Amino acid sequence: MIASLQPNAAKDTYQVDAERHGRDHSLTFRLSKGPQLYASYLQSITPGLALGGDTLFDFAEGGGVFSLGGKYTGPDWVGVAMLAQYGQICLLQYIKHVSPGRMALVADLVLNPLTLDSQTVLGAEVNMKQSRFLTTVDNGGKIAALLEARVVPNAVTLLLSGEVDGVKDEYKFGYGFQLNL
Repeated sequence: MIASLQPNAAKDTYQVDAERHGRDHSLTFRLSKGPQLYASYLQSITPGLALGGDTLFDFAEGGGVFSLGGKYTGPDWVGVAMLAQYGQICLLQYIKHVSPGRMALVADLVLNPLTLDSQTVLGAEVNMKQSRFLTTVDNGGKIAALLEARVVPNAVTLLLSGEVDGVKDEYKFGYGFQLNL
């Protein structure tokens, strides 16, 4: 349970979580300010296949969203499929572990089956001894990259990021330090 009480009661927040993890299933409940209720259930069908769903209900709005999904884990890859927002969003994701713990390739497809609008993202993650490099490119031509370099292991991390959108002629660069004390 997490709560933050402020002098102005409108800024108060709270969140209550409950989880149950069994040998072949996972169940989660979360109640937060709004009030909003989130629940998810994931059940292993076979050693490689898990099916489940989740829902978020906003009592103040009087409505919510529901999604169904599945995950298949192969020897060196993972595939995920999800149908959400009453069939308006279909998510397909494929992760290939080229070198376990060192390099992974990812492909995401988000599709609205009713309008056939879609977005595709291809990405890679490379983990090295003292750093991690992430990069993505989407179907709009936007390229993004992030480098996390551990300058002092478990204490100081240097972050460098960049984004290039050639279609909009926008270029962004960022840097930062993360201190873990």
